[in-house]
Amino acid sequence: MSKFELTTTYRSAIFPEEPDVLHDPGENFIEACKYAPSTLARQALPPNAIEVVPAFRNSVPRSTKFYQGVPTVALPKPKLPQTPIDEIIRRRRTRYAEVTASITLQTLTNILHGAYGVTGKVESIGIAQRAVPSAGAMYPLDLYWVSQKVEGIENGLYHYNPLRHQFEVLNVGDEPGKALRSALVQPEMYKEKVGHLIVTSAFGRTRFKYGTRGYRFALLEAGHVAQSVVMLSEAHGMLAACLGGYYDDQLDAMLRLDGINETSIYVIALSRVP
Repeated sequence: MSKFELTTTYRSAIFPEEPDVLHDPGENFIEACKYAPSTLARQALPPNAIEVVPAFRNSVPRSTKFYQGVPTVALPKPKLPQTPIDEIIRRRRTRYAEVTASITLQTLTNILHGAYGVTGKVESIGIAQRAVPSAGAMYPLDLYWVSQKVEGIENGLYHYNPLRHQFEVLNVGDEPGKALRSALVQPEMYKEKVGHLIVTSAFGRTRFKYGTRGYRFALLEAGHVAQSVVMLSEAHGMLAACLGGYYDDQLDAMLRLDGINETSIYVIALSRVP
């Protein structure tokens, strides 16, 4: 007969001194995001709202952040790898390189395009489609790249614009890297990387249609993007590590986000073994 070891209950671990505490912010968030038949009509827009309301329809094609008046870097045409998906799944693990080699801008472009680039278009309403699922095709996320070892671009902070397939150059030099390092709970994770991808969300892009449920949809979408990034990294012979341990306000300050309507929700570190 098998022996089973006793484990703690989740609630006693979360609230060791007040196991019956009420008004936990995490639980309130879950409750606020729930749909119910009696409240759905005032929580979300009708399914066809995008098609019938011109203001909504016009906003959808602009589902990314645009930085005006900054230098840009044109990205090469993406060339997705031909690695069989079953091979990528078997190989995929979170690993870290003690020493990392640089990568080309072409490789980085392939990963960014495959993760959140435009892969199709719905001509009738002008939606530029991506490879990841997105509630209502709202695409609430933005991708920022803190570059360390990418051939063809300087170290610094870049915003990936998928609609124009280009980098918007926000800050060239070592300051973005220093700011990111200090924002990580484990700053040693910054070392020996080709760069870090920061996934942010502008919650208004989903909330205007789905209400508080839009928060949940944005977080789900970030998971879809992250999985695409790690799989594409593996296909390119790279290592990817998803990081959730960072000081939110510090990271948002580096990106000049208000931390409420727009905030960072994921960091993915990329490296390549020489």
